[in-house]
Amino acid sequence: MSNIRTQIRRDPAATWTAADITLAAGEMACESDTGKIKVGDGTNKWTKLDYAATTIPLPWGGASYGFSVGGQTPGTPWTSGSNIIQRYSFASDGDATDYKDLASAGVYTSSVSDTKNNNIYTTSSGTGTGTEKWSVSNATTAVSSPVVNLSSKYGGTSAFSTVNGTGYFAGGFTVPNSASIDKFATASEGTCTDVGDLLHNYMARVSGSAYSLEAAYATGSYPGLSGAGGSKQIHKWTFATDGNATDVGDVSYNNGTADGAYGIQSSYGPTHGYFTGVSAGITSNKEIHSFSFASEGDTTDGGDLDTHVAMGGGAATSTTHGYTAGGYGSVGTTRIQKFSTTGATATGTNVGDLALGMFHGGGTHG
Repeated sequence: MSNIRTQIRRDPAATWTAADITLAAGEMACESDTGKIKVGDGTNKWTKLDYAATTIPLPWGGASYGFSVGGQTPGTPWTSGSNIIQRYSFASDGDATDYKDLASAGVYTSSVSDTKNNNIYTTSSGTGTGTEKWSVSNATTAVSSPVVNLSSKYGGTSAFSTVNGTGYFAGGFTVPNSASIDKFATASEGTCTDVGDLLHNYMARVSGSAYSLEAAYATGSYPGLSGAGGSKQIHKWTFATDGNATDVGDVSYNNGTADGAYGIQSSYGPTHGYFTGVSAGITSNKEIHSFSFASEGDTTDGGDLDTHVAMGGGAATSTTHGYTAGGYGSVGTTRIQKFSTTGATATGTNVGDLALGMFHGGGTHG
C-alpha cells in the first residue's frame, strides 16, 4: 500500500493578502511565515476569512536565547576543548553570560534544539557516539542522554523537525569520517537510526545546516580532508521520507579556492537559509550567503556581517534574526552579531560579546 501524502498550500502572509483569492470550500492554506491556517468556504476571499484555531508549528528559531556551546579558546590546543555553555538574550542586545557547563569538554560541537520541549542534545569531540542533554531554562550541568549516534558526529551538522518531533545528526569527524544521517525521536530518545547518507563523508569540523518545515540543507567541509579536495555542495534531506541527501546547489563565495566551504555558521528564516563565515581555509570572511527554500540552487551574496568571522563559536536563530558568535583570528573571537532573516538580503550588526572568546565551537537556540 502506497503512502498517502497531503500538502497544505503555503505562502507568506503578505502573498496571500496581495492575491486575496477565494479558497474552495474545505480547502486549507497556511501562512508560511506565521504558521496560521485558513479554511475556505468557496465564497469569501482570503482577507475576509477568519483564521482557524490550529496553527502549523514553525521550524525556525528559538523564542528566548542563543547559545555558544563548547569550542576552543584562543591560545589553547584544539584537543583540550571547552565545557562552557554561553547564553545571550534574543529579547535585548547585550553580552553573553557563562550559563552552564557540558559534562565533557569538547570542540566541534553539534546540537539538536528540541524547541517543542526546550531541550538541547549536544555531541562533541568529548562525547564519542554519545550525546549530552540539557535544558534551555534550567541552569544545571548537562548530563548524558539516551540518544546514541551510530558513529562519532562531532564537527558534523544537525537539524530538528518541529512537525515530526525528530532530531538529526549528520556527518562528523571520526576515522573514517561519517556520511550517515542519524535520526532519533525526541519523545522516545534511544539509539539513532541510520536513515540515509550525505553526498560525501567529509562534512566535518565546522559545518552548518538551515532547515524549513520540509527539509534540512547542510554544507561545510574541510578543504583537502580525506584527499577529496573539500566541497561547496549543499546537501538536502527531507523530513517526511528517509533517504540519501541530494545536491541542490553550491555555496558561492568571492574569496578562496573553488573547493571547500570551511568554518560555516548557519541560520534560517521562513523563506531563506543563510551561511556565514564561508572560507576556503583558515581565513576570515564576513559575507552572508542566502538561498531560497522555494527555488533552492546556488547561494548568492546577500550582504555582509560587520566583523569578519571564521570557524565560529556558534550560530543561532531566533524567530526574526540569525546570529553568529565568536570566530577565529584577531577579530571576532568574542563578537556576537545578528542580521534579519526576512529575505534574501541581510546586514550584520554587532550586538554584544561572548564572556569568553571562542572558535571551533557550536551554536544553538531555545
